[in-house]
Formats: sequence, C-alpha cells, structure tokens
Amino acid sequence: MGLLPLVTRVMWRTTRGRRLPLADGPALSVVAKGTHWALYGLLALMVTLGLLLTWVRGDSLFNLVAIPRLGLADQDTAERLQGWHNAVGYLILSLAGLHAAAALVHRYAWRDGVLERMLPRFRGQRGAQHGPPV
Repeated sequence: MGLLPLVTRVMWRTTRGRRLPLADGPALSVVAKGTHWALYGLLALMVTLGLLLTWVRGDSLFNLVAIPRLGLADQDTAERLQGWHNAVGYLILSLAGLHAAAALVHRYAWRDGVLERMLPRFRGQRGAQHGPPV
C-alpha cells in the first residue's frame, strides 16, 4: 500500500512533472536533485523494510490482510529489521528537516523565489518582490 503513492509520484516526476528552470547554480541543483532522489529511495526502503518486518513477525497489514510468518524468520532477524526500519525513519526525518531548512533559507535569507515557485498561489509572482541571493 505504501509503495503505490511513491511509485505514482516517481513516475509523474520522471515523465510529466513540471520542468522548472534551474533556480540555483549547477552545484546546488545537483544537491537538490540528489536530496529529492535520496528521499524517494529512503521512502521505498522504509516501505520495503516494513513489509519484510511484517512477514518476519507474521503480522497483519493495517489490520486488513493477514500476512503469514516466514518459516526461516527468527527473533534476531525481526530485531535487526526493526533496527534498520527505525534507522531509515530517522534518516528520512533528518533529510526532510534539512530539506525544509533549505527551503526556508531560500525564502528568508536568499529571497530568490525558489519556495514561491513551488506553491500554486504564488505562480506568476516569481521574482516580482525578491531579488538575487544576498
């Protein structure tokens, strides 16, 4: 279930997503794209680890579908998967926090209109009240 929105988003992004011109220099553009793809990858890994953990424990998927326990699974494997799942969750939170902080730097420190051009209500106003980075 968790993979469907992620796969849909990645497919939209790689095929028909909005293609905006570079707002920053080439180096920051590489960092931004790398951050986005890292978030997508970590989200896919999080869902995959969660499904594996569910199979190892023999649990249910959101109390909708019963998932049988794998015969080779043991408590050690479940604890290891749980640790990886937790670590990936903390990585996602950290990277998303840095990503949000970067958006705020663009908005309030550099005033370059990057955040505004992502928001529908600001389309067409890009650059009207913001100058180049300080």
